[in-house]
Amino acid sequence: MKRFIALSLFVITALSLTSCRPTRQHQQRLGGPWDKVCQDRVDNEEMTKIVLTYARDLKKQYKLKLHDSRMYYNDSIYKLRLDFTSQQISDLCEARFVLVDIVEGYLKRINENSILRGQIANRPFSANNIEVHVTFTSFYVKLDDPMYVQSMILEDGTAFFFNAELGQRTSEYWHKRIEPYSKTLQIVNIEREIGPEEDVNMFDEEIGKYFESGVDE
Repeated sequence: MKRFIALSLFVITALSLTSCRPTRQHQQRLGGPWDKVCQDRVDNEEMTKIVLTYARDLKKQYKLKLHDSRMYYNDSIYKLRLDFTSQQISDLCEARFVLVDIVEGYLKRINENSILRGQIANRPFSANNIEVHVTFTSFYVKLDDPMYVQSMILEDGTAFFFNAELGQRTSEYWHKRIEPYSKTLQIVNIEREIGPEEDVNMFDEEIGKYFESGVDE
């Protein structure tokens, strides 16, 4: 009887470790996609390498700190989520530059990777396949000048920008801006084409970094 119980427990454990389709409840508890399939179908290491390597470039250029990243897949990769924070102070125009460089930089590296090429659900990987969350955590933004961007999100090809006074509807400042990512990209490309203004604010010594695309390796 004891031998039968031990064998039964072994079989149950083996199935749980090798199953290609965990239950929805199990995946939700772990914070992952419920429709995840076998690990050997997708190269997790290669995607992780791309995420971490470019995150270092973004940290150097925009003081962005990567807090979390997740890859969603069934038979192939269909979404990458990235969560950043930053102590930088950015207005709406500057935030657009940051978002575009995050998205375009990762798209370039993913689409040019020979290992991942056959594992991507929609080729080429596009802005619809990347979800980005950036929170600007500076106390200056929250307490002193809430017209600056507090958070921005890219989801399903749409860009969302929120200022720190979103909850104060009586404020004269803008509260949020929602636009297709294609429009965000268009604005940034035009801004970079015409270049920075000649009479740049003397206190904004880092304005040049927004006109130097971080997409190139």
